[in-house]
Amino acid sequence: MPEDGRAVVVALTAAGEAAVREAFADQARREGQWFEPLAETEREQLTGLLTRILRARPVDVP
Repeated sequence: MPEDGRAVVVALTAAGEAAVREAFADQARREGQWFEPLAETEREQLTGLLTRILRARPVDVP
């Protein structure tokens, strides 16, 4: 890391880390609920289709 002030190291506090873990857990639960109505084969098909779309996107699109 450059020592000339172009970069800064930051870190989460313990409370921040706990908040991030909780937010990710909440989101994972929501996603599970969204896809609950789909059968396993439908989830696999959807995953395959979305993967194809992502792989085919232009490289200049973030």
